[in-house]
Amino acid sequence: MPTPLAPTDFNIKLPAETWDSNLPSAGFITDFVYATKGWATPAKFSTWTALFCIASVLKRDVWLKWADDDHKFYPNLFVCIVAGPKWWGKSTVTDDFADRVLENFIVHLPTEELKVRKHQRVLHGSVTPQALYSELSKPVNKVHLNGKTYTLKKEVSSYASVISSELGVFLNKERYNEGLIQRLDDLYSCKISDEVLTIARDKEELRDIYVCILGATTPRALDDALPKSAISDGFLSRMVIVRQRDLEKPRHRRPYTLVTLDDLGARLAWVAEHCWGEYDLSPEADTLYDEDHKLMYDRAVEDPESQETAAESRIDNLLLKTALLIRCSRYEPGNTITGADYRDARKIVFSTLPDSRSVMRDVNRSTDGRNLDKVAEWLKRHTPVERTRVLRTFSSYNINAKMINEVVNQLVAEERITITYKGHRQDQTLSKGAEIWSWIDG
Repeated sequence: MPTPLAPTDFNIKLPAETWDSNLPSAGFITDFVYATKGWATPAKFSTWTALFCIASVLKRDVWLKWADDDHKFYPNLFVCIVAGPKWWGKSTVTDDFADRVLENFIVHLPTEELKVRKHQRVLHGSVTPQALYSELSKPVNKVHLNGKTYTLKKEVSSYASVISSELGVFLNKERYNEGLIQRLDDLYSCKISDEVLTIARDKEELRDIYVCILGATTPRALDDALPKSAISDGFLSRMVIVRQRDLEKPRHRRPYTLVTLDDLGARLAWVAEHCWGEYDLSPEADTLYDEDHKLMYDRAVEDPESQETAAESRIDNLLLKTALLIRCSRYEPGNTITGADYRDARKIVFSTLPDSRSVMRDVNRSTDGRNLDKVAEWLKRHTPVERTRVLRTFSSYNINAKMINEVVNQLVAEERITITYKGHRQDQTLSKGAEIWSWIDG
């Protein structure tokens, strides 16, 4: 049984972050966070990535007690890390940590049978939803490990973990309009069986579905990728949006490793080996969950049509999944989710929600509102500028001259920019290429 790491185990003082107060009881999650303390990745991102790793290795071997044996509640997660480019270490935690830990944990499992059962089918990079479905439909009855081929006693099919450091590519609008993200909604539910008709009119059959997704993207890429209907259709209520705005960590010109990937893999292997079967809430945890469920239900009844209600309609489920994963992260036997586990889940989920809501509001904005933001932000950086250059720049965003004129006239009315043409100030655009637009709002 692994001994959880503690900050005092290291020969340096770990960088302190505001998020540290949300860390759960000691176990794999905290070990993973400490392992990334020497990198740019915020602890908030590391926490949700650790939860994703646990969810991936548990597969359908662990579930929460639900209505009956035919209705099991599985702990799979869809996680989207959102932050600016480069400095937030998004690809570090997805590619350098999660991907590699899921690759090497299996060597630490004690038996070949267990290694085969916990085999991970990890799909990388810019995999499309079409490719995901195609991969899930392929039956697996053999697994290749350490140069040997093992035949499974029971053929399994539809399990996968998607790790994409460019989630905006995975979730682009064109594919959404073809209905493929609706398929992702279906995958989230871990159905016993499902079938899909492909573009070629072939039938793809899925069985014992279990899919986890970990992606990273920038706010702009996510905004460009998702239409407003992503909220009303329920996709964003299934995806945990993990947003970080501030850079708290000190700058590390060169990162340093505090825990090896092999050690993390061994610790994750303990979780995979020892966590099995049905878990249930303790009486205390059940009472806490009932309080939260009632609060969310009353809020939904009060305003059932709001976008916020739609976007947060599965927070109660997320609390249960997170509590189950936290329980499994502790290197302790037993199948009872304690009140402390549930309170830890509360801290993590409710501390993630505020910044998630801001991302959802951005997705929910009208096209006009998005265009206004894009043009205003660009003008502020490039002021003063000729109208011709603005049109040329935004043509690649599919924002045409008419849209630009409407946005600019609104900015003039709000006294945020001025328009001059041949030395004379104008009250609105004359649609002249030589107009000079100047930002004046701070």
